Amino acid sequence: MSTAPLVCPTCNSTHVVRNGKIHNGKQNFKCRECSRQFVQDPQNKIIDQATKTLIDKLLLEKIPLAGIARVVDGSEPWLQSYVNEKYQNVLQQVNVRVKKRALNHPVRWDVVVCGQQRQQAVDLVGIRCRNARTRRGIHR
Repeated sequence: MSTAPLVCPTCNSTHVVRNGKIHNGKQNFKCRECSRQFVQDPQNKIIDQATKTLIDKLLLEKIPLAGIARVVDGSEPWLQSYVNEKYQNVLQQVNVRVKKRALNHPVRWDVVVCGQQRQQAVDLVGIRCRNARTRRGIHR
């Protein structure tokens, strides 16, 4: 029985040695020239559109990627690349509407410190004072 020598898919070298087995029991090989590891007959699993739709629905439910990979029987690295690709296509700009202020005055309470400045601001606006020392709680 004659077998053709293995060739590295990256550098086309024939100086290839066995390098253990992968997770599903297939023989793993390593190129001595470029150190690339590979399997002789890789079987790429094609993910159909129905599975991708299911993944999209599971992502909206905020299920962890490891759980989604178990449900759809796919690999976590492929799922991570799929999610990254999805997020790159999402619009990154957020539309923010400015809420109208209740009182249209230039006074900001975090800027007005205390004392006379506070008294002047309250006199300008005519709103309730937060100071407990005032009798009626209203400045005029």
